[in-house]
Amino acid sequence: MGPKAVGRLSENLDLQRRCPLGQSTTAFMPNDNVRHNNNQLLASRPQLLRPVEVARLLSISLDTLARWRIEGRGPRYVKLGVGRKASVRYPQDAVDAFLQDPAGDASSNRGGL
Repeated sequence: MGPKAVGRLSENLDLQRRCPLGQSTTAFMPNDNVRHNNNQLLASRPQLLRPVEVARLLSISLDTLARWRIEGRGPRYVKLGVGRKASVRYPQDAVDAFLQDPAGDASSNRGGL
């Protein structure tokens, strides 16, 4: 074992000694129950589609979709962030609703998920 490996080993041992309640660092790894609960949370969140995906579903161009956002038409969308650089996403349920009733007013449905 080289000097660097010995140094790393002593750092790991020191880290284990400093962990709360004397537990090793592996005690902080999520167990299967935590992973399962996280998967359930992710599955229950609405799926957000990128503009290119929505344009493809609606058989329109990206420019048309962007113009619809400006005009308050099209499916409800959300912005992830602030300002002009914020990413635009479309909740899957909003796109499905728009496909069912394209005459629906998107401007009254903007906002949170």
